[in-house]
Amino acid sequence: MQRHCRHVYRQNRGWHVAIRRKGRLRWRYFRDDAHAGRNRALLCALAWRDAQLRRLPPATLIRTRYGPNTTGVVGVQLARDRTRGGRIAPRYRASWYELDGRLRMRSFSVGKYGMTRAKAMAVEVRRQVVQRLLKERKWLTVTAGADALAIRARRSSRGR
Repeated sequence: MQRHCRHVYRQNRGWHVAIRRKGRLRWRYFRDDAHAGRNRALLCALAWRDAQLRRLPPATLIRTRYGPNTTGVVGVQLARDRTRGGRIAPRYRASWYELDGRLRMRSFSVGKYGMTRAKAMAVEVRRQVVQRLLKERKWLTVTAGADALAIRARRSSRGR
């Protein structure tokens, strides 16, 4: 995660830059008066950010964990959708982000496949997508807290 934002307080005006990698937050504040104006402070902030991004490993694309998820698998959730007739239709949904940033989903009806089979199908789709994303983006590193699917996919690709 990277961000830069403008802070304007009574006495302090400047740019706040923050980058998070592997759970560690790196940040710096660039005051306007210390850098001879707003534009120079922004240029210094962007230069510092770019230097940090060159030095640090790239950000991972795979979510490590999500609190409200009760399925135990990252990217797979039990959704309860309402049909046009008004009844609730439960389904297991696998979701992921493609490399171009688009959100993709695939769902499996509990009414059609049953609870166990629908969940297994969603987990399998998510596993296959994670493996494909890891192959397409070979430099992607998985941190220690990453989901088990990504770790298994990375280990199996190295022949362990």
